[in-house]
Amino acid sequence: MSSRRGDGNPKGKQLSQGVANIGLDSAQDDGEWEVIGKKSKNRSGGIFGPQSSSYKAWGPPPQGVPKTGTRSGAGGSQAAHSQKPAGGRNARHPYNNTGGFGDNFMAPKNVIPPPLDQGWNWQSRAGKKDKNVVPPAAVAEDYDDEDNSDPLSDLDDSDDDLFSDEFDSDSSEKSHGTRKKSKWFKQFFDEFDRLSVDEVIDPARRWHCPACKNGPGAIDWYDGMQPLKRHAETKAAKRVKLHRELAKLIDAELQLKGATVTPVGQVFGRWAALKDEEKNRKVIWPPMVLIMNTKLELQDEYDKWIGMGTEELLDLFDDYHASKARHSYGPQGHCGMSMLIFEASAMGHFEAERLHRHFAEQGFGRDAWERNPVLFRPGLIRQLYGFLPTKRDLDTFNQHCDDKAGLKFDIKSYQEMVLKPTRQMSLDSEEVIRLKDKLPKEMRLRKDAEETNAILRDKIEKLQDENRLLKQRIKTQLEENKEEMILQEEFYKDNYRIELRTAIRQLSDRCLYAASKWAAEQLVGIIEQDPVKFTPANTRFQRGSSSIRRRFRTNDITSTPAAGVSYVSTPVMEEDDIVDGDFYLLAESVFKEYRRAAHVLRDQNGKKSIFLRSCALYLAGEKRKEEEMIELEGPLGKSDIVNGELVSLERELSTLRKNGTIDPFGLYLYGLVLKDKGNKSLALTVLVESVNSYPWNWSAWSELQSLCTTVDVLNSLKLNNHWMKDFFLASAYQEMRKHSESLKKYEYLKGTFVFSNYIQAQIAKAQYNLREFEQVEAIFEELLRNDPYRVEDMDMYSNVLYAKECYSALSYLAHRVFITDKYRPESCCIIGNYYSLKGQHEKAVVYFRRALKLNRNYLSAWTLMGHEYVEMKNTPAAIEAYRHAVDINPCDYRAWYGLGQAYEMMSMPLYALYYFKKSVFLQPNDSRLWIAMAKCYDTEQLHMTEEAMKCYKRAVNCNDREAIALHQLAKLNSELGRSEEAAYYYKKDLERMEAEDREGPNMVETLLYLAQYYRQQKRFEESEIYCTRLLDYTGPEKETAKSLLRGMRIEQAGGPSMDVEHFPP
Repeated sequence: MSSRRGDGNPKGKQLSQGVANIGLDSAQDDGEWEVIGKKSKNRSGGIFGPQSSSYKAWGPPPQGVPKTGTRSGAGGSQAAHSQKPAGGRNARHPYNNTGGFGDNFMAPKNVIPPPLDQGWNWQSRAGKKDKNVVPPAAVAEDYDDEDNSDPLSDLDDSDDDLFSDEFDSDSSEKSHGTRKKSKWFKQFFDEFDRLSVDEVIDPARRWHCPACKNGPGAIDWYDGMQPLKRHAETKAAKRVKLHRELAKLIDAELQLKGATVTPVGQVFGRWAALKDEEKNRKVIWPPMVLIMNTKLELQDEYDKWIGMGTEELLDLFDDYHASKARHSYGPQGHCGMSMLIFEASAMGHFEAERLHRHFAEQGFGRDAWERNPVLFRPGLIRQLYGFLPTKRDLDTFNQHCDDKAGLKFDIKSYQEMVLKPTRQMSLDSEEVIRLKDKLPKEMRLRKDAEETNAILRDKIEKLQDENRLLKQRIKTQLEENKEEMILQEEFYKDNYRIELRTAIRQLSDRCLYAASKWAAEQLVGIIEQDPVKFTPANTRFQRGSSSIRRRFRTNDITSTPAAGVSYVSTPVMEEDDIVDGDFYLLAESVFKEYRRAAHVLRDQNGKKSIFLRSCALYLAGEKRKEEEMIELEGPLGKSDIVNGELVSLERELSTLRKNGTIDPFGLYLYGLVLKDKGNKSLALTVLVESVNSYPWNWSAWSELQSLCTTVDVLNSLKLNNHWMKDFFLASAYQEMRKHSESLKKYEYLKGTFVFSNYIQAQIAKAQYNLREFEQVEAIFEELLRNDPYRVEDMDMYSNVLYAKECYSALSYLAHRVFITDKYRPESCCIIGNYYSLKGQHEKAVVYFRRALKLNRNYLSAWTLMGHEYVEMKNTPAAIEAYRHAVDINPCDYRAWYGLGQAYEMMSMPLYALYYFKKSVFLQPNDSRLWIAMAKCYDTEQLHMTEEAMKCYKRAVNCNDREAIALHQLAKLNSELGRSEEAAYYYKKDLERMEAEDREGPNMVETLLYLAQYYRQQKRFEESEIYCTRLLDYTGPEKETAKSLLRGMRIEQAGGPSMDVEHFPP
C-alpha cells in the first residue's frame, strides 16, 4: 500500500484528528503557561532531589485517548503504563500539534529511581569506537512509522457490492457511457473528461483509485495515469473485478482521446535504480544531532526545569568534534532536548552521521526513543538518546524561541553539500599524495637544474666576456675600415669619372654627339666628396701605399662595382691620332657635310678614320632617303626608298669584321646597317660585341634595346657585367612595360648618380606609364629648376599637363621651349599640345607635322597627330598616322588604342575590338583601355553584355580614375534585373562620388535607384535617406522622391502598399 495520504479523504482527516487536536495548553494543575524569563545556562552545579520516572505533560492528551501518566509530587514515584493510543498511526510520536515533544516518556515498570546522593551521574551509551564506519544517509523527512492496524478494517471489501442495482456483473452488455456513470467511477471520469489530453497523461498529476473508495488504499496517491492503470490491472486482494473494469474504461477513454499512458521509447530498455530522493536527498544544514533526555527532574527557585549544561554536553561527546551545543527552553524551563551542532562541512556531516549511527546501533536512536524510551539505567545513570533531526524536530526545538534566538538551519542538497565536497576532498587527497610522491623527484630535478644553471651561468658569463671583447674588436675594426670603405667608394666613383671623361672625349672625336652628351650628364650626376676632408694628409689614400691602390691599379681603368656587385674590367681602347691626325681633324670639322668628310678620309686606313668615313656615308644616305620621301609622297606617305649606301657599307664593314681590324665603333655602325637591312639576328650579335668591347657608347646600347622586343630576347643576350648594363636593363624593362623592375634599377643607380637628370627623367617616364601624374609633375618641376633650358623629355611633361588640363603651366612650358629652341621635335610637340588643349586642332596638326619634318621617326608626333585627326573627325588621316606610329614601335599601346578609337568612330566594333585588345595586351593596367573594350562589347551590333561587364570589372580593379566603370556596371546589372548587384555598384559609385565631391546626372541617377531599391526591400529608413537627398535637386526626380516618401509613410502607418508609379511627378 502506498504511504501517501490525501487531504480530500474524510477518513484521512479522521485518522489525523488525534494529532490535530493537540494544543499547547498550560499544565493541568495551573490552567495556563506562566511567562518566566530564561534561566541562566549555568545549571550544572548543585544537589537535586529525587526524580520521577515520567515528566509533566506539556499539553492534554487527545480526546478519547487515555493518558499515559500523571504528574506526581517531588520525590514521589509513579507506575508508568505503556498503553498504546488508538487515535491513528501517528499517535505513537511524542509530538504535540506544533511538532513538539511531550513529556509522556514510559519507563520500565520495576525501575524506581532512588534519590541521588552523589549529584548528577550522566552516561551515554553511544560508544567511542568504529570511527571509520561509513555514515548512513541523513534523515531530513519526518520519521513516520507504518502501523499494521487499519482503521477501515471493519469495511466489507468483498465483491458482493458489485452486484448491486447500480453495477451489473455482466458489464460487457452495458454501454461504455453507462459503466462510466456508475457510483464508483462517475466522479473520477467527470474529472477525467474535464481535463485535456496533456493534462491527463501528465506524470505530475496525482490520482486516487476510484475502485478503492471507502476501502483499503482509498487515500493512496498515484503519480500519473500509468501507475493508476497498473494498480487497476494488478490489484489482486479485494474488488478485483471492479479494478479490472476501471483499467478497461481508462484504456477506452485514452483511445478516444488519442493518447497513451506509456511514452514512446519507455516501454523497453528501462531499468530500476535508486529513487530520486535516495540519489539526491535533502539534509539539515549545518549538520546536527538531537540529544534527548537532557532534562533533570529538578526545578530551580523559580520552579523552572533545569537540564544538562553546554560544556558538559560537549565534553561528553568530545570524540565527535561537535563545534557547539544548544538547548531547548520552554515556558516551564528546560524541555529535555539539546542539539549538538557540527561544522558546516562534509566532515561535520560525517561526524554527525557517525554519532547518529552509534546511538542507533546501541539501541538508543530515534526508534527506541519514540517507542519505549528507558530514561534511567540501573545505578541511577540517565540514558541519553540521539538521532539526526528533521525539520519538524527543529521546528519543535525552536517553538518557544523568537526569530533571533532560534536555532538557524537550512535544507540543503546532499549531493551539493556532502557528496561533491567529499569527492573533491578525495581528489585533493589523491593530488596531495601524488604531489608528495612527485616532490622528491622535483627536488632532485631542481637540484640538478640549479647545478646545470650554475654551470651554464659560468659559461654564459665567459661567452659574454668574449662577446664584449669581440664587439670591441669589431667596433675598432669598423672604425678602422670605415674610412677605408669611404675611400674605396670614392675610388670607385673616381673610376666612374675617369671612364666617363675618357668616353666623352672618344665619343666626341667620332662625332657621336648624342652618346657623348649622355655620358656627360652621367658624369656630372656623380656626387663629389669634400676635397678638404679627403686629402693625402688626412687619409691613407696615397698613391702606391694604400691597400686600395695596391688592389686597384691606377694605371688600369676598370669598371666600378657598387653595393657588392663585381664588374668586369674594360680596358680603354688605344687611339690612332698620330696616323690620321691632320686629315681626321679636317673631316671632323666638316662632318656636317657628310660626303665631303667622307671624301677627305677616302685614303685613310686608321680605325677612327674608317669609322668616321663610314658614318659620314651612312648619314649622307639617310639624308638623301628622307629628301626623296618628302619629294615623292609627302610626310604621311609610305615608300620603298632605302638608304643607298647600305650595300657598300655592309660589304666593307663585314670584311673588316672578318679580318679582325674593326673597332667597337665600327661594330656599332655595322650593327646599325644590318638593322636597317632587316638582318636583326646578326645585328644583335654585332651590337653585343660592340657594347662588350666598349660599354660607354650609349648609342650602341639604344640600338641594341630597339632590337630586344621580348623578354626572351633580352635574357638571351650575353653581356658583360659592366655598370652600363644596369642602365641598359632599366631602359629595356621600361620599353617592355615592366615599370616596377625599371624603377628598382633606376633607384639603385641613383645611389651613385645622385644628380643625374637622365635618371630623374626616366623615373618620371616610368611613373607616367603607371599614371602617377602627381609624382611625374613634381619630378619635371624639379628638373626645370635644375636645368631651366632643358628640352629633352619635356614633351612627356606637356602630356601630363594636357591630361590634367593645366592651361597656364602648359602655356608657360610652350613659351619657354619656343624661346629655347623652336625647331626641336620636342618643342613642336609641346606647342602642338598647347594648341590642342585650347581646341585649335588645325594649328596643333601643323606643329606635329613640323616635328615629323625634323624627325620622321619621332613616335610621339605620329601618335599625337592621330589624336588630333580623331578630334577633327578625319578618321582616314588618323588611321594613317596611327599606322605610322605602329610601324615605328609596335609596342606603343597608345597607337593601337588610337586605331581602336578610329574604327569605333566608323561603327566597326569588331575592328575596334581587335586594336583595343592589342593595346590592353601591351598595357593591362590602364583602366581606359578596358572601358573602351567594354563599350565595344555593349554596342548594338555586338550586344555582349556579360563580356562588357567583365571588362568594366577589370577597369575597376585597375583604379578607374574617371569613375566610369562602377556606374556602367550598376546600369548593366539593373538592365539585367540583378537588383542586388546593381545596388551594390550604385552604392560604391556613390561613395566614390562623395569622396571626390562630384555632382552631376550620375549622382541623381544613383540616389533615385537606391531609394527605389531599399523601398522595395522594406528598408524604409535607408530609402528615406536617399529620398531626402533627392529633394535637394530639381527636375522629375524630386517629384519621384516625394511620391516615394508619401508611399512609405502610408505603408508604415498600416495602409495599403502603393507603388511609386501611382504617383506621377
